[in-house]
Amino acid sequence: MLSSEYWQEGHRHYEQVRRRTAESDVACSQIKQNADSRPHQFLLARLLEVHRKLRELAAATSAEDTQNALLEEAKNIIQDICAEHVSAVKAVVKTEELQQNIAQSIEEDCQGLIDYIIAAKRFHLEVNARSKDRVVSFGEKLSCRFMAAVLEEKVCVVVLLRRPGVGRDNTDSRTRLS
Repeated sequence: MLSSEYWQEGHRHYEQVRRRTAESDVACSQIKQNADSRPHQFLLARLLEVHRKLRELAAATSAEDTQNALLEEAKNIIQDICAEHVSAVKAVVKTEELQQNIAQSIEEDCQGLIDYIIAAKRFHLEVNARSKDRVVSFGEKLSCRFMAAVLEEKVCVVVLLRRPGVGRDNTDSRTRLS
């Protein structure tokens, strides 16, 4: 094919995808509206709050009551984030099976972050830039799961591409998200 034919084919595909994703624009505007109505509740800000609690938890090594209170506050923030994401998936994704798979993945990810914070308390793990990256990247992972569910339902099969050796599952660099 000539380069102009490639361009025309690509443009045709783009137009098809754009038309099919018009419904997902509603989901994006709904999420933006929720964020605008609660600007202090942005996901990143709340995850940074979780990291702050983790730092305070690490600093309060001898005060068990303070540690437990900070742990509960962090768990509550994570559980709120989880509930909001699951609710958003149920509101936007209409396919029952996809809805359940993504909701389960989100809940597992949230529980993983809670387990990480519990382990940091139990084993007195160092709280540094790497722990901050882990907490913040959790939000990116949730957002990716949500958008993957919307895209998969409306447009196409979504596949997570991962560099070999990165992440928990090192056996394959392609994983289906649903």
